[in-house]
Amino acid sequence: MQFDSEGLSDKSIPVLPQVAFVLHGTGPRNADVMTVHDVKDGIFQIGNYVDPEAVITMIQEANSDRPDHKTRLIPENVLVDDAHYLIWFVRSTRRPFHFRHGSGDWHGQVRYPHLLFIADKHQRRLRIFALANSRRPTLEAKLYHAPLFNLNGQGDLCLGSATLPESLSVSTLPGIEAAFFDANGSHQNHQRTLSDPAEKQHKTLIGYWKSKAAADEPVRVSELNPYMTLGEVIHEL
Repeated sequence: MQFDSEGLSDKSIPVLPQVAFVLHGTGPRNADVMTVHDVKDGIFQIGNYVDPEAVITMIQEANSDRPDHKTRLIPENVLVDDAHYLIWFVRSTRRPFHFRHGSGDWHGQVRYPHLLFIADKHQRRLRIFALANSRRPTLEAKLYHAPLFNLNGQGDLCLGSATLPESLSVSTLPGIEAAFFDANGSHQNHQRTLSDPAEKQHKTLIGYWKSKAAADEPVRVSELNPYMTLGEVIHEL
Protein backbone atom coordinates (compact mmCIF):
# COMPACT_ATOMS: atom_id res chain seq x y z
CA MET A 1 0.00 0.00 0.00
CA GLN A 2 1.31 3.45 -0.93
CA PHE A 3 0.55 6.90 0.38
CA ASP A 4 0.95 10.40 -0.96
CA SER A 5 -0.11 13.81 0.30
CA GLU A 6 -3.73 12.99 -0.53
CA GLY A 7 -3.83 9.54 1.03
CA LEU A 8 -3.82 6.25 -0.89
CA SER A 9 -1.98 6.19 -4.19
CA ASP A 10 -1.57 3.74 -7.04
CA LYS A 11 2.17 4.27 -7.40
CA SER A 12 3.93 1.20 -8.74
CA ILE A 13 6.66 0.99 -6.07
CA PRO A 14 5.56 -1.74 -3.62
CA VAL A 15 5.64 -1.16 0.12
CA LEU A 16 7.13 -4.26 1.74
CA PRO A 17 7.92 -5.09 5.38
CA GLN A 18 11.49 -4.09 6.20
CA VAL A 19 11.77 -4.30 9.99
CA ALA A 20 9.75 -6.10 12.70
CA PHE A 21 9.72 -5.51 16.45
CA VAL A 22 8.99 -8.59 18.60
CA LEU A 23 8.04 -8.60 22.29
CA HIS A 24 9.18 -11.60 24.37
CA GLY A 25 7.62 -12.48 27.71
CA THR A 26 5.26 -14.75 29.62
CA GLY A 27 2.11 -13.09 28.26
CA PRO A 28 0.82 -10.42 25.86
CA ARG A 29 0.94 -7.79 28.60
CA ASN A 30 4.02 -9.08 30.37
CA ALA A 31 6.89 -8.55 27.94
CA ASP A 32 10.42 -8.44 29.34
CA VAL A 33 12.55 -8.19 26.21
CA MET A 34 12.16 -6.59 22.78
CA THR A 35 14.05 -7.59 19.65
CA VAL A 36 14.27 -5.96 16.24
CA HIS A 37 14.51 -8.11 13.10
CA ASP A 38 15.22 -7.29 9.48
CA VAL A 39 12.63 -8.82 7.14
CA LYS A 40 13.99 -10.36 3.95
CA ASP A 41 11.63 -11.90 1.41
CA GLY A 42 8.97 -12.01 4.11
CA ILE A 43 11.20 -13.95 6.53
CA PHE A 44 12.42 -12.63 9.88
CA GLN A 45 16.21 -12.54 10.13
CA ILE A 46 18.22 -12.99 13.34
CA GLY A 47 17.24 -10.19 15.72
CA ASN A 48 19.04 -7.84 18.06
CA TYR A 49 17.92 -6.96 21.58
CA VAL A 50 16.77 -3.35 21.82
CA ASP A 51 15.55 -0.93 24.47
CA PRO A 52 12.06 0.62 23.96
CA GLU A 53 13.67 4.06 23.94
CA ALA A 54 15.91 2.94 21.11
CA VAL A 55 12.84 1.74 19.18
CA ILE A 56 11.31 5.21 19.41
CA THR A 57 14.57 6.69 18.13
CA MET A 58 14.73 4.19 15.26
CA ILE A 59 11.16 5.00 14.18
CA GLN A 60 11.86 8.72 14.35
CA GLU A 61 15.04 8.35 12.32
CA ALA A 62 13.33 6.09 9.77
CA ASN A 63 10.88 8.90 9.06
CA SER A 64 13.50 11.62 9.17
CA ASP A 65 14.09 13.77 6.11
CA ARG A 66 17.14 15.48 7.60
CA PRO A 67 19.98 15.91 5.09
CA ASP A 68 22.44 14.37 7.56
CA HIS A 69 20.36 11.23 8.09
CA LYS A 70 22.39 8.08 7.41
CA THR A 71 21.45 4.42 7.30
CA ARG A 72 23.96 2.17 9.05
CA LEU A 73 24.27 -1.60 9.15
CA ILE A 74 24.53 -3.19 12.59
CA PRO A 75 27.59 -5.49 12.77
CA GLU A 76 26.81 -9.19 13.11
CA ASN A 77 28.62 -9.41 16.46
CA VAL A 78 26.53 -6.64 18.10
CA LEU A 79 23.67 -8.02 20.21
CA VAL A 80 22.30 -4.88 21.90
CA ASP A 81 22.72 -1.20 21.10
CA ASP A 82 20.24 1.00 22.94
CA ALA A 83 20.26 4.24 24.90
CA HIS A 84 21.91 2.61 27.92
CA TYR A 85 23.92 -0.45 26.87
CA LEU A 86 26.10 -1.80 24.12
CA ILE A 87 26.54 -5.59 24.15
CA TRP A 88 28.65 -7.51 21.65
CA PHE A 89 30.84 -10.59 21.37
CA VAL A 90 34.34 -11.20 20.03
CA ARG A 91 35.31 -14.60 18.72
CA SER A 92 38.50 -16.29 19.87
CA THR A 93 41.63 -15.20 18.09
CA ARG A 94 45.38 -15.10 18.67
CA ARG A 95 46.41 -11.77 20.20
CA PRO A 96 49.29 -10.22 22.14
CA PHE A 97 49.04 -10.72 25.90
CA HIS A 98 50.67 -8.27 28.31
CA PHE A 99 51.40 -8.90 32.00
CA ARG A 100 53.08 -6.50 34.39
CA HIS A 101 53.81 -7.26 38.03
CA GLY A 102 56.40 -6.52 40.66
CA SER A 103 58.16 -9.74 39.70
CA GLY A 104 58.58 -8.52 36.12
CA ASP A 105 56.84 -8.15 32.77
CA TRP A 106 55.75 -10.90 30.41
CA HIS A 107 54.51 -10.58 26.85
CA GLY A 108 53.31 -13.40 24.63
CA GLN A 109 50.85 -14.47 21.95
CA VAL A 110 47.82 -16.35 23.27
CA ARG A 111 44.47 -17.60 22.03
CA TYR A 112 41.92 -15.53 23.92
CA PRO A 113 38.59 -17.22 24.68
CA HIS A 114 35.38 -16.17 22.96
CA LEU A 115 34.35 -13.07 24.90
CA LEU A 116 31.16 -11.12 25.59
CA PHE A 117 31.43 -7.37 26.30
CA ILE A 118 28.81 -5.24 28.08
CA ALA A 119 29.37 -1.46 28.02
CA ASP A 120 27.24 0.78 30.24
CA LYS A 121 27.06 4.04 28.30
CA HIS A 122 25.98 6.13 31.29
CA GLN A 123 28.27 4.76 34.00
CA ARG A 124 31.08 4.11 31.50
CA ARG A 125 31.43 0.63 32.94
CA LEU A 126 32.80 -2.30 30.94
CA ARG A 127 32.09 -5.92 31.86
CA ILE A 128 33.65 -8.94 30.15
CA PHE A 129 32.71 -12.62 30.26
CA ALA A 130 33.83 -15.76 28.45
CA LEU A 131 31.62 -17.76 26.09
CA ALA A 132 31.68 -21.49 25.43
CA ASN A 133 31.74 -21.28 21.63
CA SER A 134 31.82 -19.00 18.60
CA ARG A 135 28.07 -19.07 17.90
CA ARG A 136 26.08 -15.86 18.16
CA PRO A 137 24.87 -15.84 21.80
CA THR A 138 21.17 -16.19 22.62
CA LEU A 139 19.43 -15.36 25.91
CA GLU A 140 20.08 -18.98 26.98
CA ALA A 141 23.83 -18.79 26.31
CA LYS A 142 25.95 -19.57 29.36
CA LEU A 143 28.46 -16.95 30.44
CA TYR A 144 31.66 -17.83 32.28
CA HIS A 145 34.13 -15.87 34.37
CA ALA A 146 36.78 -14.81 31.87
CA PRO A 147 40.16 -16.33 32.89
CA LEU A 148 41.85 -12.95 32.62
CA PHE A 149 43.42 -10.26 34.75
CA ASN A 150 41.86 -6.99 35.96
CA LEU A 151 38.29 -8.37 36.12
CA ASN A 152 36.24 -8.70 39.30
CA GLY A 153 33.62 -11.31 40.17
CA GLN A 154 30.92 -9.41 38.26
CA GLY A 155 33.07 -9.11 35.16
CA ASP A 156 33.89 -5.42 35.69
CA LEU A 157 37.14 -4.29 34.10
CA CYS A 158 39.53 -2.28 36.25
CA LEU A 159 40.75 0.22 33.66
CA GLY A 160 43.78 1.48 35.58
CA SER A 161 45.52 3.98 33.32
CA ALA A 162 43.59 2.81 30.22
CA THR A 163 40.81 5.03 28.90
CA LEU A 164 37.58 4.34 27.06
CA PRO A 165 36.55 6.37 24.00
CA GLU A 166 34.47 9.45 24.79
CA SER A 167 31.51 7.89 22.98
CA LEU A 168 30.62 4.25 23.63
CA SER A 169 29.00 3.21 20.36
CA VAL A 170 29.24 0.72 17.52
CA SER A 171 31.61 3.07 15.70
CA THR A 172 34.06 3.05 18.64
CA LEU A 173 34.10 -0.72 19.30
CA PRO A 174 37.80 -1.02 18.32
CA GLY A 175 38.72 1.68 20.85
CA ILE A 176 36.64 0.07 23.60
CA GLU A 177 38.23 -3.33 22.98
CA ALA A 178 41.70 -1.76 22.90
CA ALA A 179 41.20 -0.52 26.47
CA PHE A 180 41.19 -4.20 27.43
CA PHE A 181 43.33 -6.07 24.90
CA ASP A 182 46.15 -3.48 24.78
CA ALA A 183 46.39 -3.00 28.55
CA ASN A 184 48.78 -4.73 30.94
CA GLY A 185 47.23 -7.44 33.07
CA SER A 186 48.38 -6.84 36.61
CA HIS A 187 46.08 -8.39 39.20
CA GLN A 188 43.58 -11.18 39.75
CA ASN A 189 40.50 -9.64 41.37
CA HIS A 190 38.56 -12.72 42.49
CA GLN A 191 38.99 -16.41 43.25
CA ARG A 192 36.85 -17.92 40.48
CA THR A 193 39.01 -16.90 37.54
CA LEU A 194 39.95 -20.55 36.86
CA SER A 195 38.21 -23.83 37.61
CA ASP A 196 39.62 -25.80 40.53
CA PRO A 197 41.37 -28.42 38.32
CA ALA A 198 42.96 -25.70 36.14
CA GLU A 199 44.12 -23.74 39.18
CA LYS A 200 45.53 -26.89 40.76
CA GLN A 201 47.44 -27.70 37.58
CA HIS A 202 48.85 -24.24 36.82
CA LYS A 203 49.05 -22.72 40.35
CA THR A 204 48.70 -19.12 39.14
CA LEU A 205 46.80 -17.28 36.42
CA ILE A 206 50.01 -16.10 34.74
CA GLY A 207 51.29 -19.69 34.90
CA TYR A 208 48.11 -20.76 33.11
CA TRP A 209 48.65 -18.25 30.30
CA LYS A 210 52.35 -19.01 29.92
CA SER A 211 51.41 -22.66 29.46
CA LYS A 212 48.75 -21.73 26.89
CA ALA A 213 51.21 -19.56 24.97
CA ALA A 214 53.89 -22.26 24.90
CA ALA A 215 51.45 -24.88 23.58
CA ASP A 216 49.48 -22.44 21.38
CA GLU A 217 46.44 -24.00 23.02
CA PRO A 218 42.89 -22.59 23.22
CA VAL A 219 40.98 -22.01 26.44
CA ARG A 220 38.80 -24.99 27.31
CA VAL A 221 35.33 -24.69 28.86
CA SER A 222 36.38 -27.21 31.53
CA GLU A 223 38.92 -24.63 32.74
CA LEU A 224 36.23 -21.99 33.35
CA ASN A 225 33.77 -21.27 36.15
CA PRO A 226 30.12 -20.60 35.18
CA TYR A 227 28.53 -17.22 35.93
CA MET A 228 24.96 -16.74 34.63
CA THR A 229 23.11 -16.94 31.35
CA LEU A 230 23.08 -13.92 29.08
CA GLY A 231 19.34 -13.53 29.70
CA GLU A 232 19.87 -13.43 33.47
CA VAL A 233 22.57 -10.78 33.15
CA ILE A 234 20.41 -8.65 30.83
CA HIS A 235 17.48 -8.96 33.26
CA GLU A 236 19.68 -7.53 36.04
CA LEU A 237 20.83 -4.50 34.03
